[in-house]
Amino acid sequence: MKHMEKWLLISQGFKGQSGLFPMLNRENNEALILAMEQTGARNGQEGFKRDKSGEKPAET
Repeated sequence: MKHMEKWLLISQGFKGQSGLFPMLNRENNEALILAMEQTGARNGQEGFKRDKSGEKPAET
């Protein structure tokens, strides 16, 4: 599956579209849920990508 197709499918699922309803065990996935809420995305040359700009150290 191409990256963009996978991203769109996951996005639709979390929006409750296309009859998709993800189920997460909140008690066992606290770190996963926090990471998903805080992860940014950007539109790159090849479609959507994670935004890792905040992870790079400042140049001196």
